[in-house]
Amino acid sequence: MSHTRRAANAVEHVAADEAPRDTKEALLDAAEELFEAQGASATSLRAITERAGANIAAVNYHFGSKDALVLAVLERRIRPLNEERLEWLDRLEAEGEDDLESVLEALMAPALQYAEGCEGFVRLLGRLHFEADVRVRGLLLENFAEVARRFVAAIHRRAPHLTATDVLWRLHFAIGAMAMTATNREDLALFSRGGCATGDAREATARLVEFLAAGFRAPRAAGDAGPAPVSGSLSLEPSGEEEESS
Repeated sequence: MSHTRRAANAVEHVAADEAPRDTKEALLDAAEELFEAQGASATSLRAITERAGANIAAVNYHFGSKDALVLAVLERRIRPLNEERLEWLDRLEAEGEDDLESVLEALMAPALQYAEGCEGFVRLLGRLHFEADVRVRGLLLENFAEVARRFVAAIHRRAPHLTATDVLWRLHFAIGAMAMTATNREDLALFSRGGCATGDAREATARLVEFLAAGFRAPRAAGDAGPAPVSGSLSLEPSGEEEESS
């Protein structure tokens, strides 16, 4: 086959690929907009396809199901954010960084920086957290499983006085503080009458990390009857040692 014919085939192949990608992106954009406005459970596939200028068959072709479409909407935005978090954590561990604040910064900073330019998707995440449909919340949490596993273990190594349960509870509170900071900084600006520079993600991150580090370093509550701290790396799955001691 001549170089000219190969080039022509390549152009035809690219053109053929671009149309499905355009439809796929249109479906993702439409789904994201509608999920933000009314939630995933309340949004029908017909509404998504009408907004995207596509048909139900296109959803089945590109995603296979509505659940897969929801997951794709989340992955498109969340994957780059989580990749940045994990790369940051990898660098810290490669450098032997033993500072709790650095680990918390790696977890918090990408999200607060991302929130400045993607307010709509941040609102979508907030809405999905309150979805009545457990399946939808499960799809959301699925995107954070690896990040949660890695950061829970990293925090535990830097706060060894805590148990697995302690770390998970405190991380739960930390994520809540991060979400509130990402979505409601305007409230703080109003409450402080402009005294707090809420538009600066770097300052917000520094203040949040300072607050959270104190929380993770705090001693366990007096009279806590929970299991003793778990040695070694910590996973999201209960260890046999914890189960026996509980």
